[in-house]
Amino acid sequence: MKLKKFNLADNSIAVEKDGQQFDLHNGFIFVGTNYDVINQELSLRWVKGYGEAATDKLPDELLFEFTGVSFLKARERDLGKPYPRDEFLKQMGFMDNSNVDEIGGNYTHKPSDDSNHLCLEFESGFAMKFDAEEATLQTKVNI
Repeated sequence: MKLKKFNLADNSIAVEKDGQQFDLHNGFIFVGTNYDVINQELSLRWVKGYGEAATDKLPDELLFEFTGVSFLKARERDLGKPYPRDEFLKQMGFMDNSNVDEIGGNYTHKPSDDSNHLCLEFESGFAMKFDAEEATLQTKVNI
């Protein structure tokens, strides 16, 4: 997967773009995903959260767009948890391509030929894992 003009931070919860780090666990709330089957495109959307981590310096929205999606897998949330908490990212990173059946585990923050599956795990237990040719990140203000 080629990341265009952004990177995953090595702390498993943030991304970096233009010298700024965006904490997807504390500063932003995950609000949804859209998967276009025909065009093989996946988008993930976060909006600025609340509290100390959601400063005025942060954009109001982060929109990740993935093209050339060739693999997509999801794991259901833990129904035993009293509150879904799908909106809070727990950790993310790239996984070894040979672990197709697994979600979670040994993550790296940089994609490679052998570790190209991006996995996102949320506090609820919900997770998604996918492979794409290219990824972009748009930051938006005043949505």
